[in-house]
Amino acid sequence: MSLRADYEVWHERVFEADPGHDDASSPWYELVREQIGVVAGLHILEVACGRGGFANELARAGACVTGCDFSFVAVSVAAAKLRAGDKDAQAAFIQGDAQNAPREPAGRKAVPDDIGLRKLYGTL
Repeated sequence: MSLRADYEVWHERVFEADPGHDDASSPWYELVREQIGVVAGLHILEVACGRGGFANELARAGACVTGCDFSFVAVSVAAAKLRAGDKDAQAAFIQGDAQNAPREPAGRKAVPDDIGLRKLYGTL
């Protein structure tokens, strides 16, 4: 199997084991919450958004969010969670490779994934 195929299978297993799991409960998102402040009205790109828990939280808080992940399964789950939740939340989910992502327009904040945060805070 390839890395991409392994990652897809992992996301399927995690989601099927607990479809209601809130990805935004992960500890690294606590760090982001402390730093990012009020998000209402902001345009935010979350790289490596996984199954969209945090991206959806940001959208429910009034941000216009684009979530991007390597896994098609993950972004499909993220979009389904958004549709099942707050109808006013604005988010879009795209499958893509963060290492080859197009540049975002000026004014957009990027939220790093957990690996990015660990590098930022020197815990790797």
